[in-house]
Amino acid sequence: MEERYLKFDQKYLLKHRLDGEDRELLQFLMLFSRNKKVVKREFREKEFFWFDYKKFLENFPAIGFTSEETLRRRFEKFREIGLIDREIHRPIEKNIKGTYIFFRILDDFYKIYSSEKWGDNKDSLNINNNKNNNLILTPYTKSGMGDKYIVELERENKIILNLYYEKFLNEDEKRAVDETALKRARYDMPDVMDNVIFTISRTKYRYLVLKDSIQLL
Repeated sequence: MEERYLKFDQKYLLKHRLDGEDRELLQFLMLFSRNKKVVKREFREKEFFWFDYKKFLENFPAIGFTSEETLRRRFEKFREIGLIDREIHRPIEKNIKGTYIFFRILDDFYKIYSSEKWGDNKDSLNINNNKNNNLILTPYTKSGMGDKYIVELERENKIILNLYYEKFLNEDEKRAVDETALKRARYDMPDVMDNVIFTISRTKYRYLVLKDSIQLL
């Protein structure tokens, strides 16, 4: 059996019975936590981010969850096995009503979701202390780190970006991304034939456009 599947530790997935929906939700949560527009607040001297179940279900029906309770149970499962932490906030201000749920991704998540050979090395990837909230995992330029691992990381970055493209963009948004990718490819390579440019725009420039658009969120 391979050690990892889509960056997840397979033994951990089997032990805790984490299925495809669990994996997608955890990947989404990791990406979401780095969005610059996400509301964040400090509890217990740790930074948490606000996650609205209702808005998530409204905005991303393709992921397959049909109720807030189903989603809540998934998050509770992740909390029980030590992948995330939770803080329930009830504002004391009279003009603010409701209960707000904040989450924090714990270090154990990055131990079971990371590149091969780097699983226990927090300094290998710019993830836990990323001040810019970038959504793309970026390797440090560090002596002793083989090129093959950087290539592997780039491949896995594309998997995440492709998941974002397929699951969370509507058809108009996908079309806009592909049109921008094609324009950038034509600008960079004006002398290349159209059929080649089209292929390059899908295999390379689409991911560059997605990366840029996510980092601007």
